[in-house]
Amino acid sequence: MLRALSLLALLALPGEAVPELPRTFDFSAVPSLEELRAVKFLAVPGNATSSSFEERGFVSVPMDYARRSESPTLRIFYRLMPARGSTARDAKAPIVVVINGGPAAPSSVYRPYDYDYERPTAHMRQHDLLGEMLSRFRVLIIDQRGTGRSAPLDMSDPHVNPVVVARYFDSAHHALDHQEVIRAVIPAGEPFYMVAQSYAGLIGMRYLTMPAITRQPRGLVFSSSTLPHLDTLHAFEARRKEQRALNLQLLAAAPDIKPLLARLRSHFQENGFDPGSVNYLWDSLGKGPAGRWEPALREKVRGLLRSDRNGLREFLDREALKADLLNYILSAKELSPGFTDRTLAAIVVKRIPFEDWMLDEEWTLVRMQGDAGWVGPMLDALDRAPPPLDPSFPSMAEIRVRLAGGRTLFTLGEGDAFIGEAASGRLSGFAVDGRTRVQVLPGGHSAIFLRSGVTALASWIASLPPVP
Repeated sequence: MLRALSLLALLALPGEAVPELPRTFDFSAVPSLEELRAVKFLAVPGNATSSSFEERGFVSVPMDYARRSESPTLRIFYRLMPARGSTARDAKAPIVVVINGGPAAPSSVYRPYDYDYERPTAHMRQHDLLGEMLSRFRVLIIDQRGTGRSAPLDMSDPHVNPVVVARYFDSAHHALDHQEVIRAVIPAGEPFYMVAQSYAGLIGMRYLTMPAITRQPRGLVFSSSTLPHLDTLHAFEARRKEQRALNLQLLAAAPDIKPLLARLRSHFQENGFDPGSVNYLWDSLGKGPAGRWEPALREKVRGLLRSDRNGLREFLDREALKADLLNYILSAKELSPGFTDRTLAAIVVKRIPFEDWMLDEEWTLVRMQGDAGWVGPMLDALDRAPPPLDPSFPSMAEIRVRLAGGRTLFTLGEGDAFIGEAASGRLSGFAVDGRTRVQVLPGGHSAIFLRSGVTALASWIASLPPVP
């Protein structure tokens, strides 16, 4: 789940024409085929499928599944990664389909495209979430449509249509895309498992309940997941409370963190950057087991203090890539119907104030006023009338019926800066005797990818009834 929208990612290009934008967008309207065909995409590298270890490829899908024969076609990029010391087609290692978080996350967030399987660098290992999982399983993962190498949307296009984006790049279409890739890559009859992490909880629920999806996993894991039918404000208040508690936990473990962060603010300013850029470090809160993440974050601060202007710029550029206009639109549609990130931020910062030294996720959202180009008016229009609750999402009764027909594990991460503990209390509504299990794992939001999380996943899979 990504919410910290970077102002760097939203600056309009100098001299670009500012299109006439409506005061509000009609998200109930069904876009015409002409509007779908007008969508602009970025080029995909010609060597996208080149890899000595992974099986990579594209699967063609309709942009609009309801108008399959008339709809423009998108190419969804997939990666089938081999278990360690094996090959992508060695069936001795079961396949886990990892559904990305986000919204709007490519597979490279989980393992870089250029990951060197024989001689990975320290930087590659640092940005690899799948290493432990690949010690026991093969992993099938895709780039979500509109991102990475899966028909990447040109979000710099002043004529980008938020109504098209919200309708055709949402969790329902991600779920249908996953089935198309699974049908193309995993042989019929071969069992597989799914891990729906973070935002992907919504995709996983769609996959579980949509009538058009029949290729179901043997077991489905919702890991630190966003789930449907939660009270939006309550969920994001819980998220902010958790982040405040983690800031205090950081202070207790590293008493010098206040002066270190103050020095880093000055360091950013002295090099010509906004001193508030220190808040980009918020997503390191709780990343890992308690007792480990705190000194790791402290060392990250010290590393930035040793960085020159170029090093600081590289850090900011990496953070700017974590969220963009696509994320903003889809977050409003999927994660907070009736709100946008900016309107939510304005509420929760008043209800749960932070101390000045604390790392604050809402910093970029509260300070963002838009720009002089087309992005500012678009954001303002979205804020005034964000997408409403999607009526097509299944009810809790429908979800429970489908849960009763399978095997599901819900995992929570201790000290999760994204999914607050109070919000996770709603898991009781998804409990089905003998069919669902809840397990708490150490390590925060990405706990399922750590050694203890993968061990728990393997143990749960081993406990499932044999395949008939």
